Amino acid sequence: MTMEAYTAHETIRFVKEMADAKRPFFCWASFYRPHQPYTPVKPYLEMFDASRWGSGTRNGDGIAKPPSLEQPPAELPSLFQTWHQGKNRIWRLDEAVRDHQHFRNYLAAYYALVAEIDHHIGRILQTLEQTGQLENTIIIYTADHGDFVGTHGMVEKCAAGHNVYEDTLRVPLIIAWPGVGRARQVCDDLVELVDLFPTVLDAAGIVCREQAGYPLPGQSLLPCLTGQGRVDRRFAISENRLQTTVISASYKLAVSHDPQKIPPMLFDCVTDPYELANRYHDPEYLPVREALLHDLQQWQARTPGCGGACSAER
Repeated sequence: MTMEAYTAHETIRFVKEMADAKRPFFCWASFYRPHQPYTPVKPYLEMFDASRWGSGTRNGDGIAKPPSLEQPPAELPSLFQTWHQGKNRIWRLDEAVRDHQHFRNYLAAYYALVAEIDHHIGRILQTLEQTGQLENTIIIYTADHGDFVGTHGMVEKCAAGHNVYEDTLRVPLIIAWPGVGRARQVCDDLVELVDLFPTVLDAAGIVCREQAGYPLPGQSLLPCLTGQGRVDRRFAISENRLQTTVISASYKLAVSHDPQKIPPMLFDCVTDPYELANRYHDPEYLPVREALLHDLQQWQARTPGCGGACSAER
């Protein structure tokens, strides 16, 4: 049994128990992969043709080559360049650049692991339906980060850019709430994962009071889900130990905590969707850079380094 199958098995068992208990429940089903080890089971791996580059599995062809796979390493942050030079102890990207079969094998394994997770999520949803709980359950599907999956010639998340580049920064967010809002609606507003907690509280009718002068991070997405409003956010923030990124609807600014290893980056998400050209030092983008830096400073001024406790009232 794979880790994914085990997660699904335990989740299904819990869902059945809650159906018998006939009381509200919260279940967080966390699938470990796609992640190391990249060892998918054969039926899922055989779904993808890794023997050559093609137009994609949906077209009945070989795996599609990521559009920025062959971006020159010199255009990337220095930490990325060390991976391309084969200095990473796990990934030999220098070998993969010489023989793309290595890239294709990795992509096929990654896609196969995603396909298995998709299968097991289907089993969980089927159980909810079979136990009569599907129409009375809020389902949220998301992830903690993405993966380069060959873009920029990179693999995995690589901490030097996993909260900058769209491939690793942007994650799926699908919310299903039967009977609420319009089905299959798509919202392209700026949303952060910290919005999920206040959204769930709002949906459950729980009021979370401010403590120690520190408001609850994030905002409820309930108005967006019900069609009664949009997410009122001019910019979003993503940060880790290496850099902080400010994301607006059209631009993205990454400020490094160690500029020697990772330079500051500014991308035009409209004209450069693959994020190939760093515009940080481009005079034409100076007003954009200054505006985003101002937004970052405002956010830092109102966001303390530690949070407060939260008490709930029904």
